[in-house]
Amino acid sequence: MLAAPAVARPAARPSSRAAEIARRFRRNRKAAFGASLLAVLAAAACLAPLVSPYPPMRPSPEDVFAPPSAGHWMGTDEIGRDVFSRVLAGARISLSVGLAASALTLVAGVVFGLLSGYRGGWVDALIMRGVDVMLAVPTLLFALAIAAALGSALSNVVLAVGVAGVPRFTRFIRGCVLSARENVYVDAARAAGCSQARVAVRHILPNIYGPALILGTLNVGVSILTAATLSFLGMGAQPPTPEWGLILAQGRDNLQNAWWISTFPGLAIALTVLAVNLFGDGLHDALDPRLRL
Repeated sequence: MLAAPAVARPAARPSSRAAEIARRFRRNRKAAFGASLLAVLAAAACLAPLVSPYPPMRPSPEDVFAPPSAGHWMGTDEIGRDVFSRVLAGARISLSVGLAASALTLVAGVVFGLLSGYRGGWVDALIMRGVDVMLAVPTLLFALAIAAALGSALSNVVLAVGVAGVPRFTRFIRGCVLSARENVYVDAARAAGCSQARVAVRHILPNIYGPALILGTLNVGVSILTAATLSFLGMGAQPPTPEWGLILAQGRDNLQNAWWISTFPGLAIALTVLAVNLFGDGLHDALDPRLRL
């Protein structure tokens, strides 16, 4: 008997770019740990009103300076407020400020960097000279000056931190655009009669989203740290707002007899910045084409 002819199996489809990026990200243990830690922090921020054992701004005179215990996991502050409840409430504020400020930096940096790198000429010179002037001032001092001019409020902190990060982001995006505009597909788009705006938005911008996304992610941690520093210096959130930097400032006068007031919000800031940095580094490794197997 003749053997039945073998049926050709369809070739396996190559995995999509998104699937490949996800696979590379999952293989990075540090990135997975950072993502998991960020997920826990985000869940704590979203569920803070439900899981807080006490109202974060309600004083309790009978529990003043109570050390960490089963009743108060992170102790209480100088007027008896539960530190654990305040740290949970501060997670929502600090994460929101960091994300909003980073979004502002990302949008403004991409717009100015794309305009400067693609148009060139006097537009590039004007934007870059402004960036040079702004970079001459340290980022924290620049943010502090903006917050002092606008006043002490969380919305002003977002604006101050976001604007202070724009110069560095603009210069980075400009470098990416200068590299991307020399590619063959850009020349082909120009030869096809595409306008400058179309070439910039449809052909250059999609090819720099990876570096922009990575830097924007890493900037979240910087924004949270800068915002906490402004609040610590009295130019950010004001009492009785349970913001991490403000809680640190309120506990600095009692470090010897009530160390827990400043220690736990400080640990929260450190863990958040660590998680963001690990996540950003893993995202870089997943998106960088030079690291593909």
